[in-house]
Amino acid sequence: MPGVLDDVSTVVRHLRMLVETYAPTGEEEKLHPILKEIVGELGAEYVIDDVGNFFVKGGGGGEPRILLASHLDTVPGRLPVRVEGTIVWGRGAVDARAPLLAMIYAAALYRGPCTVLGGGLVAEEGDSRGAWRLVERGERFDYIVIGEPSGTTGIVIGYRGSAPTRVSCSGRGGHGASPWEADSAFEKLLDYYTALKARCGRGFNEYSAAATVVRAGDYPNKLPEHAEAYLDVRVPPGRSEEDVRGFLSQGLPEGCRVELLGFTPGVRVKPNDPVPRALMRSMLRLGVRPRLLLKHGTSDMNILYRITRSVAAYGPGDSRLSHSTEEHVDARDVQLAVRILLGALDELCRSP
Repeated sequence: MPGVLDDVSTVVRHLRMLVETYAPTGEEEKLHPILKEIVGELGAEYVIDDVGNFFVKGGGGGEPRILLASHLDTVPGRLPVRVEGTIVWGRGAVDARAPLLAMIYAAALYRGPCTVLGGGLVAEEGDSRGAWRLVERGERFDYIVIGEPSGTTGIVIGYRGSAPTRVSCSGRGGHGASPWEADSAFEKLLDYYTALKARCGRGFNEYSAAATVVRAGDYPNKLPEHAEAYLDVRVPPGRSEEDVRGFLSQGLPEGCRVELLGFTPGVRVKPNDPVPRALMRSMLRLGVRPRLLLKHGTSDMNILYRITRSVAAYGPGDSRLSHSTEEHVDARDVQLAVRILLGALDELCRSP
C-alpha cells in the first residue's frame, strides 16, 4: 500500500470509512471492523481491551511507554457524508475521526525503540469509561498525547473541569391569574439561574453554567409546584468538588436544592513539560509555528493526567466545528499531524 504520508487518496479513503461508520457513545464496537481493516493495510498489530478501547501497537517495545489516545465515539446525530477533493464531511470528521486516524497512523509508522500505543478510547463523549478503565487497571505511561482537534498548529495545555448539576425547586403553586399571591417553583429556579449566570464568566479561569434541560409545570393556568434544570457547569483548574458545591449553593432560594451528578477537575500543564515541548519542537522543525491553547471544555486529558509524567492534547481539525452540522476536515491536515506526531515521538523516546 502506498505510504499514507505520500498518498493523500489513501487518507481520504480511510477518513471516509471512519466517518461513514455511525458510532455514537455506546456503539463504538461498530468501528472495530473498520479499524481492523485499516490497521491490516498498514501491516500493524492491534489490541482491544475489555471495555472496547482500540490500540495499534508500535515501536520496539522498550522504554519510555507512550500513549496516543483519541476516542472512538461521536455525539449522536447522523449527518450526510461527502468528499470534496481532499475534504471529508460528516459526523465525527473533526471530533474525533481525524485525530483518531492520525494517532493510528503515527503508532503504525513509528519505528523507534520505545513502546507506542495509538488509537481510541470509548465513551469520551459520555462517562469516559474508556479512560477511567486505564486508571482503574493501574496503567502507567511516561508520556500521553490526547487526540483531540486542535488544528495542526495548536497544542492544548489546559482544559476546564466539568460538574454536571441538577437544580430542583418546589413551591405551593397557585393560580396564574394572581401570581403575586402564589409560590412558583419555576420562578425560584429562574431567579437562581439568573443570579448564577451573573456570577459566571467567559474566561478559562472562570466558572460557566448553561441550562441544557428545563422542566416545570403541568397545566396552562396553574403555577408550577415543581421545577428542575440540568446545568452544564464548567470548572477552572485548581477547584475542588467542595469548591464547586460552595459556588453553586450561593443564593439558593428556600425550597431549592443543588445536586452534583459528577465531577471532573480541570487540568493545566506547563508549556515546557516534555510532551508540549516535543510537539512544539517537531512543528518548528517542519516550519510550522506552534500555538498553545487553553480549552473551555473537558476531555480525557482531565482523567489521564493521573497516569503519566507529561500530557498534552493535539490533533487535526477545527474544534469550532465539533458537534456541529458543518463538521469537515482536510486529509492533508491528517498527513501533517502524523509528521508532527512522529517527530515528537522521536524526541520523547530520547528523553531520560
